Amino acid sequence: MKKKTKIIPSNVDLEWWGASKRKTIDSNTFRGCENLESIVIPDSVITIENGAFRCCNALKNVIIGNAVETIDKKAFWGCINLQNIVISNSVKKIRDRSFYGCENLRKIKLGETVETIEKEAFAYCTNLEEITIPDSVITLGKRAFKDCTNLKRVIISKSLQSIDKYPFLNCKNLIRNNCIS
Repeated sequence: MKKKTKIIPSNVDLEWWGASKRKTIDSNTFRGCENLESIVIPDSVITIENGAFRCCNALKNVIIGNAVETIDKKAFWGCINLQNIVISNSVKKIRDRSFYGCENLRKIKLGETVETIEKEAFAYCTNLEEITIPDSVITLGKRAFKDCTNLKRVIISKSLQSIDKYPFLNCKNLIRNNCIS
């Protein structure tokens, strides 16, 4: 069986992969890649742009490199088999609908530098059961976790300054919401 993990080495000319000199993975670069199961984003990448991995239906695991600061809008939209994501300690912004519709997402490890989780960033992640929002997060966007129907527990830091409308709309199984100091 052929290995389907893609590790983009940091010495690869990312321009060939759709990345500009700004060290980005450009919009729609891997969109719809049907056989991509796992990816490790190298430390040379700063931004994952709009729809970069959109609808990669076989994608199960993602590790975000230590230089990525922004996961742009719809970057992983509709990756229906995505199960695990590790977001490094360099990420500051998770933009609108970044992980929208990743219905099999079970584990999210948010880095300790995330400041903003925007509108519907994790909406329709129907198998997500627990999320810890780190101390660094100051803004939680509108419907950020909308329709995460299996979400049972949320841990929110008291340092959160702004919570937009309905961040947990239709999270029917939410039974525990802890605020920690």
